[in-house]
Amino acid sequence: TQRRQSDENLQHLASFPKLNPNPVLEIDSAGNVIFANPATIKSLKRIGTEDARLFLPADLSSILKSLEEEGDDERAYYREIRIKDQIFAETIQAWKKRNIIILYPINITERRRMDDLLKESEAKYSSLFENSATPAALTKMPEGLFADANMAFEELLGYRKEELIGKNCLSLIDKDFH
Repeated sequence: TQRRQSDENLQHLASFPKLNPNPVLEIDSAGNVIFANPATIKSLKRIGTEDARLFLPADLSSILKSLEEEGDDERAYYREIRIKDQIFAETIQAWKKRNIIILYPINITERRRMDDLLKESEAKYSSLFENSATPAALTKMPEGLFADANMAFEELLGYRKEELIGKNCLSLIDKDFH
């Protein structure tokens, strides 16, 4: 029957937040957590707590106020929150019609750690490159355009880095040596 099919469709749609591998939380207009999917509970247990309110953004009261304002029925926000030693990126969906907020946190701790390691590595490389006594330059291939040069390279050719960047390395050779 049509009623039975409608019920099955409703159950199917209701399964999406439950089956989502990332936390999903629903917050009522008073700021209470009224739904937390199984992934929320797992995430909290992994970091040694059971308090789902820790996912609430610090500015929740201003987001809740947005439900009372005129304008769009839906508003989306992005926040990063820290729970103990974990960092979560949260997409926050405020729905005026239903008077609720839905949080979609994703754990970005490992990504943030990798970003920090990459920045550290880039800083080390940059320092080695810039302070090397050996003249060095980077070019973009196949065009042969200078992308960077260290101080020793500037001194060797007598050009400042700003003059070199974007120039074809072969044009300098032609100009200086022919």
